[in-house]
Amino acid sequence: MRPPVWIAWPFVAQLGLGVALCFVPLFDLLAYEFAFAVTLLAVPTSMALGLGAGRVAPRLRLAVAAATTLAVAHLVPPLVLISANALRVRNCDYLDGLAFYALLPLPTALYAALLGVTIARVAPRRALQRTLAALVCLVPLGQTLARLYLEPPIFAYDHLWGHFAGSLYDETINLGATLVVFRLGTLVRAALLVGFAVAWQRRVELGRLRLAAAGAVVVLTAALYDAALGPRLGYRVSRADIERALPVVVEVPGAVLHLPARAGADERQALADEAAYHLELLGDRLGVTPAEPIAIYVYANADEKAALMGGRTTQIAKPWLGEIHVHDLRVPHRVMAHELVHALAAAWAAPPLHVPAEGWWWPNMGLTEGLAEALTVEEGDVDLDHWAAALRRLELAPDLERLLSPTGFWSAPSARAYTVAGSFVRHLLRIHGTAPFARVYRDGDFAAAYGQPLAALLAEWHAALDRLPVGEAELRLATDRFRQPSIFARPCAHEIAALRAAAARAEPAAAVEVQQQICAHLGQAPSCQLDLALARLRAGDQAGFAAAAEALLADE
Repeated sequence: MRPPVWIAWPFVAQLGLGVALCFVPLFDLLAYEFAFAVTLLAVPTSMALGLGAGRVAPRLRLAVAAATTLAVAHLVPPLVLISANALRVRNCDYLDGLAFYALLPLPTALYAALLGVTIARVAPRRALQRTLAALVCLVPLGQTLARLYLEPPIFAYDHLWGHFAGSLYDETINLGATLVVFRLGTLVRAALLVGFAVAWQRRVELGRLRLAAAGAVVVLTAALYDAALGPRLGYRVSRADIERALPVVVEVPGAVLHLPARAGADERQALADEAAYHLELLGDRLGVTPAEPIAIYVYANADEKAALMGGRTTQIAKPWLGEIHVHDLRVPHRVMAHELVHALAAAWAAPPLHVPAEGWWWPNMGLTEGLAEALTVEEGDVDLDHWAAALRRLELAPDLERLLSPTGFWSAPSARAYTVAGSFVRHLLRIHGTAPFARVYRDGDFAAAYGQPLAALLAEWHAALDRLPVGEAELRLATDRFRQPSIFARPCAHEIAALRAAAARAEPAAAVEVQQQICAHLGQAPSCQLDLALARLRAGDQAGFAAAAEALLADE
């Protein structure tokens, strides 16, 4: 006997997603990304299961039991598939992945299914049920997207749609108390829905006043849970919360700095002076004066920034809001100038994102990051163009036309993508000036801006790179500097990031053991061997450091 359509299609959809993700890099193992993808699909599939159970079950108790059982059961096929996929794709921490699966799609499935049951019981007609279900799904999604657009945080917590961790480059995704308590709140909402459905079933007996009171209890309890715990635990953070955490305000021409209270007078002055210097220099270079002061939020460290707005290791600009978010109080600041380029160049680009974009919503990261890299002074003795030339010699340079496509930049190794895009934009600015690039930044039309197609400009740039002298020492440095592949092609990316964070926090002797685990994951890469040697030195192992240093020197 075939199952009804309302049962069959959610199971088939989740099974199909599981099969497809087994062949998508980064999503092909049980970790955050796989759990996140299953969560997104679980919203409509679980809602459908709840609506179906609510319609056909003769009693509410049976409808709730059927909906929750089916909601859990239809998450099993993708879990089984991705677990079996571990036979062909390396899984580094299966238990962590299982925890993400328990905290992301499972609560969403239960909550969405019970929403479906409640809607089926409350709304008398199917057309109204479908309308309510669509609203219940889309309204919180719209609210989440609006918060991401209008507020500083780049992460999102939504009881229906789950948890979006933020930047792709932020490889450390923690299973912390914040996510656990937030998901407990999701289960509280699910229980409240069951209570309201019971009250609705007894509405004649209870009367309108008591039924309205039951509805008010549901709404207020859910709201108070998030209002009380959200800001404290960090899953509901607003601009006001961030500015309370960064109470020191320093104004300079063109910017307002928000600094932590621990910043001393000298640090405040040094950061203000650096911001003023970069704004004047970059503003002259770009020919841009900001209409409103740029908000520069400087967090004391990566952990503080991660808790308040996301981006533990990623510095962030939101050009459409005229603000940047960086961490570290040291001067010269490593990335302040880079992020200020994004904010200043917003004057060139169209809303809503004020960055080059395909259509209006998908950023062209090749142009965006290329400009910031081109105008940033490099650290070290090798400049951007020589690194790009070395990449060409080593045949490691990404295809720039692909980097300028909607998805090409994200799929390339980040260090190579930033370097190549930055060198190309620097060439355009140096040879052709700022005005044509400003037009390309606005509409992406190279032929209209430069009077020649992108292919001709690339050939011109390649010829300039090929004329640069690149020595053997630079090639060896480039081989190690750019050996790390894209996060999509890197095994154990999250595990390695977590180990690095653990090594930074550990006592010296324990840090050595953690570094050894990292090197095992990275195939004993020279840069990793250097980190391990330095960890041995910090732990007082002079002999171990000397032996490792000698081996590295012998390898040149």
